Amino acid sequence: MPRARSGFVAVAGQEGFVADTPEEASAWARRTHPDDDAAPVRSVRVGRGSRSDAVRG
Repeated sequence: MPRARSGFVAVAGQEGFVADTPEEASAWARRTHPDDDAAPVRSVRVGRGSRSDAVRG
């Protein structure tokens, strides 16, 4: 999702939305899916290389 780089992603009703601010992303989620009160809004970091959240052990 290149458009999401340095932006904010909201997911509500199994639908994603990319915004420039967290407020804009949250407003979209509330407006588009008012019954989804647990819609997450996350920032997308721009970094070099890949990143894995996998646990190694």
